[in-house]
Amino acid sequence: SIGLHHPDIPSAISAMKRFSVSRVDTALALWENGSRSFLNSSGIGLDAIVLHRAISLRKFIRLPKLSYMLALAGSAVLPPVLHGSFLADGKEFYSGGFVTFTTGVGCYSGGGMRLSPTAKPDDGLLDGLCLTQMGFFTIVRNLGRVFDGTLHTTRWARLARGKVLRFLDFQQRGFLLELDGEPVST
Repeated sequence: SIGLHHPDIPSAISAMKRFSVSRVDTALALWENGSRSFLNSSGIGLDAIVLHRAISLRKFIRLPKLSYMLALAGSAVLPPVLHGSFLADGKEFYSGGFVTFTTGVGCYSGGGMRLSPTAKPDDGLLDGLCLTQMGFFTIVRNLGRVFDGTLHTTRWARLARGKVLRFLDFQQRGFLLELDGEPVST
């Protein structure tokens, strides 16, 4: 999202030597009993569940990518179905059952996933991607699209862009949330 194409130490040092300063957006997640800022992405539904499970698996499997892939495979077998409405700047863009919803300040997250491929970290807007209900085989068939930035072009995707993205939870049971790859209790 900021032009560092190789996530390694020499590339980071090279980028720091070029020293350019830019303003970037910060988002604020608000829920009934709390709030927290995030710089890149947030998610509810499948992506938050996978993250929570992957962190639990790391106690037994010391390889982060393997624990993430196992958590994804296990979670995709019976994907969660949440119900709610999504609004962008006060206008509803989706209502009903969904598997996951991500909000992107930047376009990359989680080691190269592109769930918000059109997001720009300095445009003052958030990019939202809601994936409607889908089963295991659909998730598996479209997994590559998560990394090539084309998931938003599928018939399951609902997109929105705005200064304020809002989720109205129909179930009122609470949900798992992740902010910048860290689990948050709501």
